[in-house]
Amino acid sequence: MAYATYAEFPAPAGANWFDVFRTLIPTEARVGVESAMPIGIFERTPGTKVVVDVIEEARLVKTPYEIARNVHACQIVTAGHEKLLQLCRPGVPEAVIYGGVTQFMMAMVFRDIPTANIMVTNAKAAVWPPSISFDPHRIPSLGMPMENGGPLVSIVTAQVDRLWRGVGAHLLPRLRPRVGGGPLRRDAGGAGDGVRHGAPGAILAEIDRAVRAVIARHGYGDCILHRTGHGFGITGHEGPYVALGDERALREGMLISIEPGIYVAGRGGFRHSDTVLITADGCVSLTQAPETLEALTIA
Repeated sequence: MAYATYAEFPAPAGANWFDVFRTLIPTEARVGVESAMPIGIFERTPGTKVVVDVIEEARLVKTPYEIARNVHACQIVTAGHEKLLQLCRPGVPEAVIYGGVTQFMMAMVFRDIPTANIMVTNAKAAVWPPSISFDPHRIPSLGMPMENGGPLVSIVTAQVDRLWRGVGAHLLPRLRPRVGGGPLRRDAGGAGDGVRHGAPGAILAEIDRAVRAVIARHGYGDCILHRTGHGFGITGHEGPYVALGDERALREGMLISIEPGIYVAGRGGFRHSDTVLITADGCVSLTQAPETLEALTIA
């Protein structure tokens, strides 16, 4: 295969990437493009363009190698969450948790994979104290102290050597005193229901609907702010989606999150997440962490 070369952007007329690109595709050709293609590239692509997400479809089911890498990433995340539980105490600033857990996980990565690409390897950990944990899309600042009481919501993520990412987000119901047992149990029930439905042939929208029903049955239906889950792969959020609008069926080898949340304004957030691999006859959780109110209580 011969390479087509072009000058670095911005280049003189005739030497830009799109000038060279147009010479490679006949104007009468049918050209498949991804729905996520930037408009600037779309407009410069010749031929009759057909939007078809073949790349996303090809990546829905993971290869054995990708599965193994995700298993390893989830082991890193599980250990990182254990470290987070050790560091999270009243008055401890976010920076101590973020720095301590991130450094801990990165050390594990390079111990296991000394040749890991440092440009595409990263780890993050944070805790949302109760004053902001009802808003999962607000980011805590490094100077924010851990607050007494609860609920607190934690998240631990890792991208390990290029494309493979493990994620675990788990609830810390309280430091002191005992707070939030009801919503936690409802959310854990929803998460358990989602995992029980995780098997080849299960429709993604129906899983989301079943999880929402568990939460709504206990009076928290208006406190759901996001879908039950999503896939992992090239990015941390991609198809398939455990959401009401995704009518696709689960298949063996898919990797998804099951992460229902209950967010009560003025009270806090309650969230449980697992990274789940779909197997031939069901599913298996790749992330492990405490799940009960008692186990997640930091005295």
